[in-house]
Amino acid sequence: MGEGRRRRCEISGDPDEMRTLGAIARLLGIDGTTLTQYRPKFDSHAEHRGQGARRLYRTGDIVE
Repeated sequence: MGEGRRRRCEISGDPDEMRTLGAIARLLGIDGTTLTQYRPKFDSHAEHRGQGARRLYRTGDIVE
C-alpha cells in the first residue's frame, strides 16, 4: 500500500495465482479502490498480463 502505510499481510492460496486487483483486495478484506490507486506502481514492479479488459497480477507480487 502507501509508503507510510505498508503492512505485511498473509492470504490463503497460491501466491503465483494471477488475479485482478479487485480480487486481491477482496482477499485482504479491503475496498478495491485502496489497491487500484496504486496501479502504476504495481505495473512497474509486479508481474502482470492483460486478459481482455482485465489486468491480472501475480498475487504474491502485490501481497507480501
